[in-house]
Amino acid sequence: MLYLENTNTTLFEALAMAGGIDDGKAHNVKLIRGQTDNPKVYRIDLSTIKGVDSANFTLQANDIIYVEPRARVPERILETISPYATLTSTILLIYSLLN
Repeated sequence: MLYLENTNTTLFEALAMAGGIDDGKAHNVKLIRGQTDNPKVYRIDLSTIKGVDSANFTLQANDIIYVEPRARVPERILETISPYATLTSTILLIYSLLN
């Protein structure tokens, strides 16, 4: 959650204050505005010049910006395999030192 001090903060400024969209999909940014029972959702594609031009929104109170996260499959696979690979290499090292 990010609290804005300036009343004229744009979507780009808010994304920059939040650290950018490095871990997200720039082609699927959503600005959710309005009441919770009937929100208006703006889908913004920041991966194109046309999308960047149309995304010059000034944020209002209680706006929600959602950036779809990227799937990080290779990193998750490495996180899962890494402990087993370390254990296997340690066992092989000990075995080779003893022989």
